[in-house]
Formats: sequence, C-alpha cells, structure tokens
Amino acid sequence: MLLLLSSNSARRYGDDIVRALAHPRGSDFQFRYDLKYFDPALLARAKSDSLASQKAIIAFLNGDKSARTVSLVLCRAVTVRRSALVGSSCILTLTAGDYLQPLTDHDLRGKLDAREQALIPAWSTDPNYPLGKYVIEVDAAIDSQQAAKLSQEMGAFEAAATALSAFERFGKGTKIAFFAVRDLVTADDWRPLRWNRGRRGATYADRRYALQSGYRYDIEIYTYSPTGGQTDKGVTKLVIGCDEKAVRFTTAKELALDSRYDLNRFTFTTDEQLDAVAAGLRLALSIPDDAHPETRETRCDIVLEARFNGWWPRLLLRILLIASGTAAPAIIGVLYKDKMNWGIGAIMFAGALVAGWGAVFPSLRKS
Repeated sequence: MLLLLSSNSARRYGDDIVRALAHPRGSDFQFRYDLKYFDPALLARAKSDSLASQKAIIAFLNGDKSARTVSLVLCRAVTVRRSALVGSSCILTLTAGDYLQPLTDHDLRGKLDAREQALIPAWSTDPNYPLGKYVIEVDAAIDSQQAAKLSQEMGAFEAAATALSAFERFGKGTKIAFFAVRDLVTADDWRPLRWNRGRRGATYADRRYALQSGYRYDIEIYTYSPTGGQTDKGVTKLVIGCDEKAVRFTTAKELALDSRYDLNRFTFTTDEQLDAVAAGLRLALSIPDDAHPETRETRCDIVLEARFNGWWPRLLLRILLIASGTAAPAIIGVLYKDKMNWGIGAIMFAGALVAGWGAVFPSLRKS
C-alpha cells in the first residue's frame, strides 16, 4: 500500500487535507506530486501510469521550522483509481474510503520498517522545509488495521480534525472548519414495497449519486471546528451550489458555522424530467477576511457528481402518443385509397416512432 503525505509548506496542501476528510465514501478527488517526491521503488510504476488499484492512506505532515521537528497525522484511507503522468508530475485520482482511527506520530512511524521511515521527510540541509519522499510504498496494512466502523466514522473524523487543529495551518486564526458529507437522503420514494421504509440514503456508486428527478433530497454535512467559531470578525460559512439549472435549492445555500459542531442540511429538488440529468453539487467554505469581514474567499471546495434519472415509463408513453398522432393522418389517407397492408402500416408507424423519439430528446432536436 501507499503512504501519501500532504504538508504544511503551502496553503493548498492543507486545503487538500480538508477536502480528503470532506468527501463521502466512493467519491473521487485528486492529489498531485512531482516525480522527485516518489519513493524510488514506485518511480517506474508512476512513470508508466500503473499505480491504479493501489490501497493508500493519507497523512498530514507538519514541519515546524523553529523546532525543526516533523509530525504526522493519519487522515483517510483511499484507493488509487487512476494515475497519470503529466509533464514532471503524477496526478493520482483517489477514491475516498474509510475514516481512520487515530495514531500518534510515534505509533504511526512504529508501523513502518527502517527503509520506509528513512524516506519520511526530515530536516536536513535545506533550512526552509523537510527533505524526503511524499509518496512511499509501505508493507503494513495500516488502512485495514485502523479503519473505523461505520458507527465510529464521525468520531474518527473528529479525532483527525482535533489533531490537525493543533497546527498553525489549521489553527483558530485560519477560520478553517472541517466538514464531512454524512448522508444524502430522500423521503419521496413512491415505488411499491418501499413506502414503509422511511427516509433512505442515496449511495455514492460509480463515482456519482444515483438520484430520481422530481424527488426532494437532503444532503447532510457534519461540521466540526475544534477551536470553536469566531464571530467578532465574521464567521466562516458552508456554501453549496450546482452547475445545473434544473436543480433548485429549497433552503438557504449558505449556513453560518458559528458553533463548534453541527449537523447542517441543504435541501434540493428538480422537476420531473423525462430524460436523465447530470449535475455537480459543489460544497465549499466561505471564509471572511479579518481586515474586511465583508470580503470572503472560497476554499476547500469539493464537487459531488449526481445523475437524476428520468421517468422512462412517461417517456415511452409520450413517444407512443407522438408516434400515434404523427402516423394517424397518413394511415387514414392510405386506408381511404384502399392501399393499406401490414408492411406499409409498419413502415409508417416506425417512421412516426423516430419522429416521436426526436421530438422528446433535446439532443436529437439540436442535431
């Protein structure tokens, strides 16, 4: 398996850790590494784009320049879905997996052998940041050893957030709040045998949520800020948006994170669609500037793909009605001339079905 490190050397790397904790199980996100930061044992595979299917764990590496120490915080288990060499960098597409029970820096290092420990960045000749590797192949199955049960996931999430908040990159002055997509549920499922099941969650599978147009959905996000909220100079907000106009939010699209922890809920719906609709739900933190609280910056955004299935029985019925209405005048005319037979009737109705299909699907109308 792989140990993927993200450091405090740049703000973006810290934001990547917040994103890694925020993603629901099964969703994808990316980490990017320069090839020089790869374990030599992995370099050939990175160059040949053959790291797919590798299990991995993400850890945050905090380098304290004044104390010249390096600390590790275990964050999330992932699977490499795809690796791609782009120039001198390797882009890893990661699929979010288990939250991990916490390990101290000492205990995490204790699970690594001498070779692996020697590759972890440490202070040496460069006075500005630790030198070492940030993608390391390890033998220990830390992902399975530390995996949190489903009932313990939010506890493991809190533990990681608490450990990270001890560092300046996530401290109180940054106004960073950690968030995790906990569930996406609906109470509108009308299908037989499901009426008595109450609210049901939508599973993130095949890299997207499979939803039904016309239903109302609640997306629940657990937010946790170990250092507490700051309200004197503006408060961090959780915001949501969507790139598809068919998706409508029936609640406010931003919520103030003015408490240490909360379960936030956004509600959205669509009109009933005949055809499927693809959409992306975007969640992010809106962080105020200390000097100008009215000025806000969007950070730590994640995008969740969703597909709203169409109502195919109604789609077929509409096609048949259009086909019938289109074919009827021609059939009546042929009958009037007494030239109707099964072959001519079939050809007419087939042509009418094509017309109905084209009338229903916008993509065909535009072509």
